[in-house]
Amino acid sequence: MWTNCFKIFLVLGLVAGGPAFSQNDPLPNEKIVFNSDINGGHDIWMINPDGTGLEILIDRPGTQTFPRISPDGTKVAYYHRPVPGGPRDIVIRDLATGTDTVLVTPFTNSPSTFEWFGDSAAIIARNIGGSCTGDPISFIPIDGSCAISLFAESGRRLTVMAVDPLTDVLYYSSDPCNSPNTEVKAYDITTGHKTLIQSFDGRLEGRGETFLNTFVFQKASSGYSNTRIARMNTDGSGELILSTGSGLKDVNPRLSVDGTRAVFVRQEPSYDTDLYLVDLETLLEIPLFLGPYSAGAPDWGVLRFGAAPACSTP
Repeated sequence: MWTNCFKIFLVLGLVAGGPAFSQNDPLPNEKIVFNSDINGGHDIWMINPDGTGLEILIDRPGTQTFPRISPDGTKVAYYHRPVPGGPRDIVIRDLATGTDTVLVTPFTNSPSTFEWFGDSAAIIARNIGGSCTGDPISFIPIDGSCAISLFAESGRRLTVMAVDPLTDVLYYSSDPCNSPNTEVKAYDITTGHKTLIQSFDGRLEGRGETFLNTFVFQKASSGYSNTRIARMNTDGSGELILSTGSGLKDVNPRLSVDGTRAVFVRQEPSYDTDLYLVDLETLLEIPLFLGPYSAGAPDWGVLRFGAAPACSTP
């Protein structure tokens, strides 16, 4: 379970009747991280939620993309591709020491979509494989111990969407051979039980996140055209389209620390990619990071550059 002190405090504040922090009171070191080509190559950058304080976080040879902040805030996992067009690895950056560790996976190909699990001790990921090869979703400890294949679905492509940090439930999408008919399911990692949440005649898939009973995700009517950011309850009810840009592709949503906003990538007709924020209640959109540089795969969390907090789940 989630051992991060600030997250437990925030959740208790919400349960008690209101958020422990407002969107106007960011936590210390609350950052949005993303990949960008500001320096010419793709590296990992960080920015404050108000758009100030742009700084590089991970700068190394090769291509760095898709950063994901660990639940305890002490690490960032990301894709590293040493050679253009070559295979990629999942790498774990320790923020206290600055060291990088390549995650040992059981995959024969490059790893595909991934998310942190529980107390920052493991990654949930899928082999990139082929579209219809039934590649399994696996549980991969970051200490190098043996990975566990959780499940596969024959003839279907699976995409890791999110892992609920409070319940250890994995949300994923499943579609047959990339056809526009997608199911979203919940998988209880403890019991192995699967629940169908939604079936949709179109593309509905990952790069989403959960907070309490709210789930944000990207959704397209068919293929990847006209992709929008949406929210729904984790039981499949209460769906609401959040982003409104016509003829654009809005992808890769991630929730704010207090669960009131989401950051996402907007692909403009010129193929420029920008970062936007959207308020989950008012649907107000605010630009966060605009061209001429690219921006991709954001994540939102609190970065801890010192030791992990000495507290645990009650």
